[in-house]
Amino acid sequence: MFKKLSLAIAAQFVVLGIAALLVQPYLMTPARMDERLSEWVKNHPEEVYDAINTYVVAKNSPKPEDLKQQAASLTAMTPTTLGAPLDRAAVVIVEFFDFNCVHCRKMEPQVQAILEKHSNVALVVRDFPILGDSSITAAKIARAAANQGRYAGMRDALLFPPPEGFDEPALKALCEKLGVDFAKLKSDIAAPQIAQSIDADLALGKSLNVAGTPFFYLWSPAKRTGIAVSGEFTEADMSQKLASLLE
Repeated sequence: MFKKLSLAIAAQFVVLGIAALLVQPYLMTPARMDERLSEWVKNHPEEVYDAINTYVVAKNSPKPEDLKQQAASLTAMTPTTLGAPLDRAAVVIVEFFDFNCVHCRKMEPQVQAILEKHSNVALVVRDFPILGDSSITAAKIARAAANQGRYAGMRDALLFPPPEGFDEPALKALCEKLGVDFAKLKSDIAAPQIAQSIDADLALGKSLNVAGTPFFYLWSPAKRTGIAVSGEFTEADMSQKLASLLE
């Protein structure tokens, strides 16, 4: 009996040994796994790009809980607030904004259309001049005009400047057109308060992980909830988001 059992066990070992030899070339060793992975990456570049892009966006996007926690700071009154009075606004749209941002420029007509269509929506503009010194200069000019109640007109002029741009004579002529005291504008531009207010907006955006412009945060004071929108948006998409907060 023991002899038969020993023979059976030996036979099983022989079978297992042959099977191992047959399977060995296909075992997923670390080297073979690297080879297969490299091959898959080469054959699926679009999926790799999408995965990396999704990861980068997730890592470099504000977190909903952080935005909600900072809602009071985000929606605080500034001279660059447009639309409905904040104390009567059903929805406050916070926009992180750069005058040199082509996407901000592209979205501006839609932003203005929203304010015209919804008398109970306010826009709080947070300067986020990350595209160079001219962005900072434009933000200072706009804020100086805001001190005189002329932010909307100056914002529009700086967002859509003439091809030659604005030198001092051109800026002076623009101020005359908009009813802005040019001497006071120049004085305010140089004042540290304006630079500090822009720095505060930049710091707020960076603390929330805002990575680019435009970035919008739609906040409902009554519902205590908000919706984040990064980059460009369609009119239908924004209307749907607003409706969900206004209903």
